[in-house]
Amino acid sequence: MKKLVFVIILIAMIGMGVMPTAAIEPDAVTALATYYPKDTVVFTSIRTDDEALSRLESILVTLGAVLPDEILDISPDFAIGELEIAPDATFEMVIRPWLGDSIAFGVTEPAASLMTLEPNEIPAFLVAAEITDREFAEGFVTQFLREAV
Repeated sequence: MKKLVFVIILIAMIGMGVMPTAAIEPDAVTALATYYPKDTVVFTSIRTDDEALSRLESILVTLGAVLPDEILDISPDFAIGELEIAPDATFEMVIRPWLGDSIAFGVTEPAASLMTLEPNEIPAFLVAAEITDREFAEGFVTQFLREAV
């Protein structure tokens, strides 16, 4: 089931990456690609402005309405800005202050080994984000990892 959720999110991000890129300079959308290996199997990047995040919310709510809750449990009033990252800490409070103009996702698992993954196994991937405040971002990531371990 983890692999299915992973694929759904990947498809949503790819869809988001395709829709708004026509009006943007290609370098602005692909700037984060420099942080990925040359043999990355899948790479997608999306803008992080309010319009792009609103479109992502819409896609996730639509998918949440048609998929079983055990696959994707998203309520119709889902809002990325209100996403609780930690107790009493939302996306708008702890991520938006340092998040730059785009975020990227890439599957870095070698293509040949993707075919041999177990059903619930997630392939190796990398998430990269542009940041505007390094100190704030480092503080968030340090705290997030400390709580996750």
